[in-house]
Amino acid sequence: MDDVPVLLFHNNYENYLKINCEITSANNEVIFLGDSSCQKLDKIQNVDFYDYRDFIDTKKMKYYQDYFVSYNTKGDFIWIWYFKLFSILEFLKQTQKKSIFHIDSDNILLDNINEIEYEKENSYFILNDWDEFHMTGSIHSGRTTIEFYELFSKLYEDVFINKSKLPLIQHKIDFHEKNGGGGICDMTFFYLFDKLNLLDVDNLIFPKNKGESRVVFMNNYGNGEGFHSKDQYEMSGKFIKIFKDKKKNKNYIFDKVNNEYLELMNIHFQGKAKKKMNTLLKYTSIY
Repeated sequence: MDDVPVLLFHNNYENYLKINCEITSANNEVIFLGDSSCQKLDKIQNVDFYDYRDFIDTKKMKYYQDYFVSYNTKGDFIWIWYFKLFSILEFLKQTQKKSIFHIDSDNILLDNINEIEYEKENSYFILNDWDEFHMTGSIHSGRTTIEFYELFSKLYEDVFINKSKLPLIQHKIDFHEKNGGGGICDMTFFYLFDKLNLLDVDNLIFPKNKGESRVVFMNNYGNGEGFHSKDQYEMSGKFIKIFKDKKKNKNYIFDKVNNEYLELMNIHFQGKAKKKMNTLLKYTSIY
């Protein structure tokens, strides 16, 4: 497969964005898609900044937002998650890029993602169905093609506008309206791409080969979840325990289910873990 750049999208500058870009760009070419407050990140080597407003179709975006309904206990705030995907699609179309490796802005890459042996063009997380309402996929770390984002737009129209696919998720909507705890979001769509065979997906929750090494992407620094268990990776207090090998210049985590150490490709500082994305990280991490 051809090498791809890393892309992250974020509006409104946060200090942790600089830390992420400095570490991730040490081994990868980075595209930062955001607003003007983030333009200063363009000064970092291997980081190219683009203002998303130069690419969005404002008329189409308004059309999509007019039909948006937040089937989620978080309310209308989650529109930004859909907005991000639509913005990335327009960027890819106008820059004629076929594929990217998408990361969330709180997810740091520790190594070169292009050295991994992916099995399919679209490779991202499909989490285990711990219950019938979980229905979660994630591109916090995900190799994705322009077809992925086109499919997202099509499914959005089928759920929110013409409602032809709404019955596929009605049971999940009903469950969360009654019990709380989330609802429908972009991650539900990513899950459906795989489960409905709308897209050929390589599940990145499983370890991959990188040369002679076995590597893994973590889902969330704040829990030990893998595919086989919610407690698959060894923890140290509230966070996954990271073993550092300074001689090899590598990071590892321990898979308790399969009794093996796996080379770590990322740290996803989701939620409250973001407080650990500080300047010290540059000097305490191996990358």
